[in-house]
Amino acid sequence: MLSYQYFSEPNQIADDFHRWGELIGKPVLLADACAPKRDASRYRETMETLTAVDDCVGWHVCGAYLRNRTRGAGFLEEDETHTDIVAPATEANRETLAWMGRGKVYACRAEAYKRRPERAAGR
Repeated sequence: MLSYQYFSEPNQIADDFHRWGELIGKPVLLADACAPKRDASRYRETMETLTAVDDCVGWHVCGAYLRNRTRGAGFLEEDETHTDIVAPATEANRETLAWMGRGKVYACRAEAYKRRPERAAGR
């Protein structure tokens, strides 16, 4: 698996992750990134774009727990009240969970990886 920190627009990340997945023959994890410009309304867009990439197996949202004075973004304020990203992120995550079908998507992706010609040749 390639685990990569990438701060860019969702479509650029998706294009590159697909290319890299094909190149290395392994899944790709967006290991450390935020919604573009830390805009809560773009969380769903990012999630939907990444789930469309067969080579992408997940997204770790960085710096997302507490909104701190340096970064200025996060799921919770310093006093632990929710920020504006919580509701859209929760909704997008629930939709993604339903889409995953309790693991069926990853099982299908694993089978697809096994069937790729370069894997059959032992690469």
